[in-house]
This record gives sequence, C-alpha cells and structure tokens, in this order.
Amino acid sequence: MGNLFSIYTHSLLQTKKQKFMTKRTKLVNLLFLFAFFIISILKFEDAQPWGSDGHKKITEVAIDLILNLDKFSGVEQTKLEFLKKFLAENKNIIVERCIEPDMIRNEDKDEQYNHFIDIDRYGKYPFNELPRDKKMAIEKFGFETVQKNGLLPWRISDFTDSLAYSISKADREKMLKYFSWLAHYVEDAHQPLHVTENYDGQLTNQPGIHSRFETELVRYLMQNNALKLDAKNLKNELQKSSIVSDKVDFAFKIVLESYQFVSDILSADNYAKSLIPPEKLYRVEKRNGRTRYIYSDEYYSIMAGKLKDLINDRISKASVRLATLWLTALAESSNTNKTLMR
Repeated sequence: MGNLFSIYTHSLLQTKKQKFMTKRTKLVNLLFLFAFFIISILKFEDAQPWGSDGHKKITEVAIDLILNLDKFSGVEQTKLEFLKKFLAENKNIIVERCIEPDMIRNEDKDEQYNHFIDIDRYGKYPFNELPRDKKMAIEKFGFETVQKNGLLPWRISDFTDSLAYSISKADREKMLKYFSWLAHYVEDAHQPLHVTENYDGQLTNQPGIHSRFETELVRYLMQNNALKLDAKNLKNELQKSSIVSDKVDFAFKIVLESYQFVSDILSADNYAKSLIPPEKLYRVEKRNGRTRYIYSDEYYSIMAGKLKDLINDRISKASVRLATLWLTALAESSNTNKTLMR
C-alpha cells in the first residue's frame, strides 16, 4: 500500500511539474513575442524598404501561389506537397519574419549592403562594366567598392542556395529564416529605388522620395483598395516559369528591369509637387529629436494616379519570382525529410 501511495504521489507531482513547465514555456514564448513586437516598433522608423505592408503582402501572395499550385515543372510531386504543407503551417511566421533583415541592420553594419545595388555606379545601362560574377567584380573594382555599391543580386543567389541546403538538412529553424529573408531580398530587388545611386532623390533635390514611394504610397494604395493583384493571372505566370538555373543572372535581370522605372518615380514626384502649393504639400512634425515631413493625401492621390500600375506590376512580379526561387531551392535540395511531412 505504501509503495502504491508513493507511486501515486510521484505521478501526481510529475503531472503538476509538466503542467507548470508547459505554462512556463507558453509564458516565455509570449514574452519573446512581446519583446519582438516592441523592438519592431522602435526600429521600424529607420528601416522600411517596401514598407512592412509591401514586404508582408508580397510574401503572403507568394505563399498563396504555391499553396494553390498543383504541380511545377522540375519539382517532384512529393517535394511540392512537402513545401505546401510547410508553408501552410508556417505562413504567419514567414510573413512576419520577412522584415527581419531590416531589423538587424543596427546590430550588423554589413547587413545594409545586402539590400541594394547602386547599379548606375557602373557606367551606363545595361552596366556591363560590372562583371556578374562576384569574384570577378571584386578583382576588377576591389571588395570595398563592390560592397559600398551594394551586394543585393549575389545575396539573392546565396540565400537561395542556403535555403536549399537547409531543406536538405531538414533544419526547420534555418528553413524559416531563409524562406523569410530570401523573400525580403527578392522584394527589395523589385523596388526601383533600391537599384540606383539616387536612392532617396538626394541627387535631384527630392529628399525623402524613397520612403514616400515604397512605404507611404503603398500604404495609401492599400487603404484605398487600389492595390489590385490578379490571383488567376499570377498563378498562370508562375506555372509558365521554370527552375532557375543561373540565380545570379536571374537576380541581375530583376535589377535591370527595376532600374528602368527609376525615372518614372522621380518624374511623378516632381509632377505631384508642381500641382500643390508648398503650404499644402506637407506638414512638419518633430518626434524624438527628428524633423519629419508628412505629405498630404492630395500628393499621394496624384502619385497613385501616376504610379499605381507600376507598383501593382512590381509587387506582382516580385510575388511570382519569389515563389519561383523558393521552388528552385526545393528542387535543388537533396532530400525531403519525411519527419517534417507528418
């Protein structure tokens, strides 16, 4: 009887301990998420390529494209089903984490160079002075120059490879990172002001255009239901695409395509400003020792009329190409761990 009582008591204590540990784990997770949220708010004023809205929208659309994909040329069906299951289960995490590369730039000073390439520092379009091979580019210009001018196309290639490797190793945490971070870099490459030396209009007396275009204008379009993405057309575009054989070349083609829209953005900004009296163009706001210029709805209405189609096009293409690179990484992975498919 004593032994039975001891066993019962021990079992009861173990159950209480397990419940306590479960509650503790949940509490730790909640505290982590809360801290992550607070850090996001504090840092986001300094880091918003495509804005959080744009980045998350593109990532979400790319995931949905794959979730609605029946098959893809060059990808085994079992791998595709694995990917669909993984993305479905981790969609919210990947969408939220796609903004992480911006958030670490204060800690990692070299990270900033992975978000852009000032391609017009290398002569005239199509900028053939710059070797597409990274080693050759460094041999020609030196590492400091190449880094200073931006590493975005090579970062896209490297992270596609890293994603493939993490899938091969069935490393869930690294998979989540590389799915999310690759999304961020691909999205940056589709933003025209990430591929020019005149990235913030500082060379044409248009300071602040970078944020006005990619953050405020995108938000304005979303709030006014003017961001129209044709899901059926995007699915057709994805099905017509194929596994990327040369990822560096693929990334540079995106950069060159984006560059052709730089002048359209700058021209639209000047046009909008020419129609609005200076006293109605913006209001001045001081916060945390900084001076901010908050542009009027009238300005963004004019900008939307000029650039709505351009933004819809860049976001649509970014979604399809991101999905294509994810599928490329999947195809290049050496295996799909069956334990992750359960």
